[in-house]
Amino acid sequence: MINSEMIQGKWNEIRGKVKERWGKLTDDDLQIYGGNVDQVVGKIQQRTGVARDEIEQFLDKSARGMGKSAEGSQEGMMGSVAETVQKGYEQTAETLKNGYQAAAETLEEGQHQVEEFVQHRPTQSLLIAFGVGMAAGAGVALLVSQRMNTCTPYRAYDNMSRQLMDSLASILPENLARHVRN
Repeated sequence: MINSEMIQGKWNEIRGKVKERWGKLTDDDLQIYGGNVDQVVGKIQQRTGVARDEIEQFLDKSARGMGKSAEGSQEGMMGSVAETVQKGYEQTAETLKNGYQAAAETLEEGQHQVEEFVQHRPTQSLLIAFGVGMAAGAGVALLVSQRMNTCTPYRAYDNMSRQLMDSLASILPENLARHVRN
């Protein structure tokens, strides 16, 4: 049974839902004259061909949905916000976990490739390590010399390079040492 008083009290809001559901209804079709909700239900049935019970259920359900207090609506909205935040958190955690796993796999693969390279090409590996060490040393020398302002960056680089080459020449066989000193 339809609750006419509840529908009348919320008719302005319900009317929008009715027009949304049955778009061919006009404002004149949805006017309640003298508080007669049954007349409106009859008009909707006549214009749409929908069964009277279905129309009454829709109106009653719409009126009850709008009958919730503002406090209940706020609680529902807060629950919805909390649920959205929780889903966002879970998605972010999953994305970070996947990213971490991919990075760990990439690093592990890189380490494996470096190990293979060193095993198969030890001389080249040593030369690469030496070159990297020289570049790092030169960078440190440049930074130190600029901070101390005792010499120009180029002179510091030149001095450090010469010292590294002399050290290298002292540990290499004579035929290779000649090439390093030149």
